[in-house]
Amino acid sequence: MSEPPTDPQVVFRCDSNSRHGFGHTARCMNLAHALRGLGADHIAFVGDFGSFARRALEARGFRIIDCQEDQPTPQSLLDHLPPEALVVIDHYGVDAEFIDALAQAQRRPVYFVDEDRYNFAHRALALISIRLEGQEMRLERFQVPVLSGADYLIVSPEFAGLRAQLEGQAVRQRVEHVTVFLSGTQGQFVREQQLVRALGQVTSPPSLHLITHHAQAHQEGTRPLFGEQLSLEAPTPELASRLAQTDLLICGGGLLKYEAAYCGIPSAICSVTELQHHDTRAFCAQGLAYDLGAWSQSGFEDQLVTQLTALIDDQRLRQRLREQCHGRFRSDSTQRLANRLVTLHTEGVHHGRQSTL
Repeated sequence: MSEPPTDPQVVFRCDSNSRHGFGHTARCMNLAHALRGLGADHIAFVGDFGSFARRALEARGFRIIDCQEDQPTPQSLLDHLPPEALVVIDHYGVDAEFIDALAQAQRRPVYFVDEDRYNFAHRALALISIRLEGQEMRLERFQVPVLSGADYLIVSPEFAGLRAQLEGQAVRQRVEHVTVFLSGTQGQFVREQQLVRALGQVTSPPSLHLITHHAQAHQEGTRPLFGEQLSLEAPTPELASRLAQTDLLICGGGLLKYEAAYCGIPSAICSVTELQHHDTRAFCAQGLAYDLGAWSQSGFEDQLVTQLTALIDDQRLRQRLREQCHGRFRSDSTQRLANRLVTLHTEGVHHGRQSTL
């Protein structure tokens, strides 16, 4: 008879499925890696995970506790929480009732916050936001530690290695390789096809690497728009290695734009939602990426060719993006965040009781 699994020291609640992109799970997974380096050997992920996310979690040795529900419920999480575990929640479905219920159960999780909608006073151990200065949400009013911006950005060890490789390296004069990765699944096939069509109209189209959940459909319907210079690949957890040779990344308005900036990869951003575009405009205003606009804007596709041609032809702009990104983000941001969370968890959350970390 196999022994029951050891109680986790850290529990993450996130999803990655047809409704929720991989970004939430990815940043939790990278934070988990840093926490493991500080002694958290037993880490569990509670949620609904598609095959891609499940493979990524299993490959890194994290325990998966399946929880399939349209919206996170407090009890489904509480059922899996050991008394002394550090709890980290990264989910758009969290609401005021959920937050209050965990607080009433004497649990103060760490929450990722992408929108300023709820009251976290006396309800959280800490709040994590990837937003930079100028994008902040006045979360300090809750008198809860707010860990945000370039000092606390979460990236994978692979991205940290890629940054070290690119630091001090000039961008190529001519863009030879473009990578497109919009992430997510819903509605992305049409958007990807529009980008491929636009890149095919650039004066000297570079080779194009499209990372997509719709590779077979693109093989049949999109390749004629670009030709043999188009390569197709399904998403992979080893994304950093795929970006090592790219001269320009075209991505959505989520987490990947921060990861690209951390590495110093010149990027152009196509925001899917209005919330993403609001965040993207502030991000690009700091000289960290190039804003292509939002898909919802009138005439968006018509402007793509002009904007992409201008960016591809402007070596000085791409070099400036790399330098400003490297100057803005700390190379040790993930480890810095993990250290702070362990300190908060050990010293505060259990009112003097011994933590499991």
